[in-house]
Amino acid sequence: MSNVVSLDGGPAPEMQPNPELIEYLEDMLEMARGGEIIGVAALPLHWDRTASFSAGGVIGGYAQLGALAILQQHLVTLNAD
Repeated sequence: MSNVVSLDGGPAPEMQPNPELIEYLEDMLEMARGGEIIGVAALPLHWDRTASFSAGGVIGGYAQLGALAILQQHLVTLNAD
């Protein structure tokens, strides 16, 4: 019998709630309920380290493209460590 490992060689993650993520999403939901956020593009990382994307509400425009470029650089920096 063999152990399941992730692509980086470590143990495969277990599916479990992330309290920090839940708090973040609840804060975002409150901003949406208050009208401060009118749209969102999301890049979820799933428990098995796969990723997906989704969007809802009003999206598009140069402001979101700029924010996406900054987020992309941030992710590159995080993965370089």
